[in-house]
Amino acid sequence: MTNVRKAACVVLCRRRLDGTREVLLVKRAISTPFLGNYHVFPGGTVDENDISDVDTAVRELREETGIVVAPETLKFLTHWKTPAFSVQQFEAAYFVAELDANDQQRTTPCGQEIIEAVWLTPDEARHRHHAGTIFLSYPVLDTLAHLDDPTVPIGSSYPHSGGEVAGGVYCVPGKTDTLPPATHTNTYILGGADLVIVDPATPYEPDRTRLLDFIRHLQSQGATVREVWLTHHHTDHIGAVEWLCSTLHVPLAAHPKTFERLRLHVPETRMILDGDINILRGPGGEMHWRASHTPGHAPGHLCFIEDRIGLLLSGDNVLGLGSVLIAAPDGDMRLYLQSLKMMQAWGARMLFPAHGPPQGDPYALIERYIQHRMLREASIVAVLCAARQALTPDDIVPQVYRDIPEALYPLAALNVRSHLDKLRYEGTVIEEASDLFRSTERAK
Repeated sequence: MTNVRKAACVVLCRRRLDGTREVLLVKRAISTPFLGNYHVFPGGTVDENDISDVDTAVRELREETGIVVAPETLKFLTHWKTPAFSVQQFEAAYFVAELDANDQQRTTPCGQEIIEAVWLTPDEARHRHHAGTIFLSYPVLDTLAHLDDPTVPIGSSYPHSGGEVAGGVYCVPGKTDTLPPATHTNTYILGGADLVIVDPATPYEPDRTRLLDFIRHLQSQGATVREVWLTHHHTDHIGAVEWLCSTLHVPLAAHPKTFERLRLHVPETRMILDGDINILRGPGGEMHWRASHTPGHAPGHLCFIEDRIGLLLSGDNVLGLGSVLIAAPDGDMRLYLQSLKMMQAWGARMLFPAHGPPQGDPYALIERYIQHRMLREASIVAVLCAARQALTPDDIVPQVYRDIPEALYPLAALNVRSHLDKLRYEGTVIEEASDLFRSTERAK
């Protein structure tokens, strides 16, 4: 079971000359592993030298912004727990503090993890979030709503089920039988007045109920669900499709190659083709979600990108944790690398994966994926060149995957086979017999 680490943060407020309340938000560097590129409240993890959560909150505020407050001025607000898409779990204590009107302290972002500090009213922050100029997590959005109206209960955004992770993008993780280290698959809900549900994945109660409750919550605010979309056909992405389409009386949309592999009984379906533009009414205006056929992990794999804001739903092509399995008959390493390079060229500002938390530096993350694959491939070629005889994928795995436990060797062998198929296509290796490969250089 994942250990839950303690954290604390400060919701620091002050009054403008006209009496309007504003709150301090800090921007996390895009390289930060969790919530990189997001604006958050100053805070961090409790360490062994901290006497209490209050001590942590005061220390983190000082370290991240240069602002000093007295511990006794902090008032406890609520607790928030990290969503299930994160392997590392945090439970954060939120404290409110109000700066005196005569306090002249200047904010000085630490410049490492925190690169910006800005004072905004709750309404200004929400407007920028929905316009896509900043990114706020749903605990921040919920807290801002409470600051506007103290009668709004903290936690009304379903803190343990999911919430809004960008303007017009909601995430509800659900437990699935997926590959480790992931334990959940993210179901995304796109739009505002119009909604689509992407990859309703969980086959389990109560996760299904939580997903439906969240959708009903949005419907109660006037939203209409139009369709269910799929990124691809794998079982850890479709566990709730029939149930949800039937319950909501909505059709299913996916790539033709995905429909070829599905055996589902759903209402009328729609084919999504490469380049299709799907317009939704989002909270900040129209959202133009472009579908892109990105095969490699699966033949009908689709990514969805909102080009205006720079939001990318990457499905299983790029993840927020772990690496991607490319395995026959669905996987094709050559097409997968082509898809990664195409995705990188889109210039997205925020990436939302099927497994794991949002990623604030899509270009760098995709580049790491590409380099990782090329290094694996180079190692495979080196092993084959040094071998005196033809090798199977199982022979190659222990020499190339020295960084994983033996229990994962069978999965690694599938990736190796996909690399070998690509190398064979390119003429770098030959398959002498079924599953026996030799370097063409060695063959000479």
